[in-house]
Amino acid sequence: DGTVIDVDLSALKDDTNTHLSTTEFNDNNDNTLVSTLNDGTVISTLIDNFDGLDVTGTVNATSFVGDGSGLTNLPSTGGGTSGFSGTFINGSNNLVTVINGLITDIASSILDNLLGVEGGFSLRLLNSSYTGSAIQVRRSSDNATQKIGFINNELDTASLNTFCSGTDCFVSIWYNQADLSNNAIQSVANSQPKIYDSSTGVELENGKPCLLFDGTSKYLEVADDTFGNMQGNISTFSIVKLLSFNSPSKMIVSKGYNTQGAYAMAFYQNTGTIEYWIETELFRDTTNADIKGSQMLLSNINKTGSNGLKIYKDSVLYTEDTTATDLTGSNNYKFTIGRNNRDSSYHWAGTMQEILLFNSDQTSNRTTIEDDINSHYTIY
Repeated sequence: DGTVIDVDLSALKDDTNTHLSTTEFNDNNDNTLVSTLNDGTVISTLIDNFDGLDVTGTVNATSFVGDGSGLTNLPSTGGGTSGFSGTFINGSNNLVTVINGLITDIASSILDNLLGVEGGFSLRLLNSSYTGSAIQVRRSSDNATQKIGFINNELDTASLNTFCSGTDCFVSIWYNQADLSNNAIQSVANSQPKIYDSSTGVELENGKPCLLFDGTSKYLEVADDTFGNMQGNISTFSIVKLLSFNSPSKMIVSKGYNTQGAYAMAFYQNTGTIEYWIETELFRDTTNADIKGSQMLLSNINKTGSNGLKIYKDSVLYTEDTTATDLTGSNNYKFTIGRNNRDSSYHWAGTMQEILLFNSDQTSNRTTIEDDINSHYTIY
């Protein structure tokens, strides 16, 4: 009902300064918080709704009600044999799992504990401390724009539906959850990827929202042309689906090509297989069949020295170049999603849902990142 109850249990004490001994939610499912002092005094507090309750200490949570969306500081252990079972997002944006009143897991977001991330573009929440939006959309009926954020770590499709209902909507900003000063933007209406269709609603891939690129004009770019200038080891993770391939090749991400400091991942126009530019060297996969038409997770690890370039598809090594050139230079081409800005061409034809860019070797974290992505998108 909107009532906020702030209970500082640590301050409870009796006349002899005996502090709180135990605190638990009772087993009668009547939402009573029972506190027992060391001298046996019992204090009962009725809690109508646990949304927004700041819980500290060890809690016997057998009577959760509401969706728990505001809970913070939840304990990692507890007790209880009956009561609430399920999951919810706490006040720190962590997914909390409760079984029979016992909090069994408090999960963190994928970028919470990883270093070296430059770009985090996604339609889900990647960082539990991030409080910004996922995207800014423009509706074609009147060119009005609106920021769309997250609900329970997912894109707020309810707000997207309300704003876009009856018209088409396109993404003008894809916010960088790792660096809000370097968002991927597109101010030209005809070049903005689509996210909402006037007839079918939110663009979806495997049941999750996606950006749709038409292969001829859609792309996003970071305005600061120094963004993405990285030397040495780099790692990228992309959730994409190629719908068609023809001339020219279809670009996922790029920082120029065939020049100092360049890196670019694309699908080759003749075969629908992966090609990758590092500096002035082009690596083109010639052994695999085309992989268009299915949602996929592509993980690229490019390391200096003899380890070279490795590309994984759905967590399995897909192709590699053990003699790839080291990334040592820099350039003034803008980091671009869905096109290569050197020739203003090579537009992506398909969907995108997430792009992660690291200025470091993520080999040791690769499977952890891939498992997190796959658990959300159910790709393989």
